Amino acid sequence: MCLRLFHRIFLSILFLFNRALNLSAISFGTMNLPFLLIHISSYDKIEYQANYFALAFLLPLETFNKEVISSSIDSFILLKKRWNVSISAMIKRCQISNILTDNQIRYLNSQMIKYGYYRKEPLDEEIKKEKPYLFKQAFQILLDNNIFTREALLEKLELNKNEAIEIYSLDESFFIRKDNILKLIK
Repeated sequence: MCLRLFHRIFLSILFLFNRALNLSAISFGTMNLPFLLIHISSYDKIEYQANYFALAFLLPLETFNKEVISSSIDSFILLKKRWNVSISAMIKRCQISNILTDNQIRYLNSQMIKYGYYRKEPLDEEIKKEKPYLFKQAFQILLDNNIFTREALLEKLELNKNEAIEIYSLDESFFIRKDNILKLIK
């Protein structure tokens, strides 16, 4: 029962991230998933740990710290181009790691609001959406080794074909049988 709940939470979160318009938020959000699945209590603590993990992974302090040379929104747009991480995530990293002062963080947040960047950030259209491939590889291994049929896999995931394709970023043809063997009936 508990495992099924975790599976449903995971699918819901993955589905939301997959539909997100802000590309760089997808990477940041996806890195939060392990913590959302591990902890199901104390939301503030979970959120802090998940953010810290994601930010440490996506923006290593030793390297990122050296590249933050200004608290101007324009410099963060340039950093976004290099790091492929949302500006809001970079601001959060600067806040958590004390790279910038509280006043600089407030200024950046006010600029994000002023220019509407919390809804849509610069470069979101230019940066290609990442397409996860590990699910496809894992599913293919299960199919190739006859552990599951395509139908059984969908049943196990408790999804229909279209939901699975969208959630796991699979090709439209993934659940179409590939064998071209004709069976003769006597």
